[in-house]
Amino acid sequence: MTRYVKQRDETSCGPVAIINIFKWMDCKISYNEFIHVARFMCKHEPGIYGGTTNLGQEQALSKLGIKKKRRIKPSIKEIDRHLDNGGAVLLGYHIPFAVPGFRKSEGHFALCIGRTQRSYIMVNDGTKYTVGKRSRYVMKRILQGAAFIPCWAWLISKD
Repeated sequence: MTRYVKQRDETSCGPVAIINIFKWMDCKISYNEFIHVARFMCKHEPGIYGGTTNLGQEQALSKLGIKKKRRIKPSIKEIDRHLDNGGAVLLGYHIPFAVPGFRKSEGHFALCIGRTQRSYIMVNDGTKYTVGKRSRYVMKRILQGAAFIPCWAWLISKD
């Protein structure tokens, strides 16, 4: 079973998402070996107002040769189809609109690696778990985005 990693500070979700994509692709890398490369590639800015932008994440995925298709405000059917065909989905979304009860207002990157009939398997999704399940309702809220902050999704393929 793949051992995914969770972010270790408030602003490293972008670089951690890239590490988890490589882990999903069965690459043998460790957090400590790769976090500095991922931070550089994402143009990650550490600190309380730092982090990675969607465009920074897009550039990092391209530079690292990760096969992807970007979608802005994708449909849940498109996400389901990609996951059912063996893909993964990197999501860039705004947390308070996606997670009921979450009080902070910030962007986040999480990797979706599969689904069941009623839920999605998420890596580093902003909860206390490294890998957890999110309901179809929460996934719809993530994909819906906010009025001025749409969800970005990258459909990731291994080949």
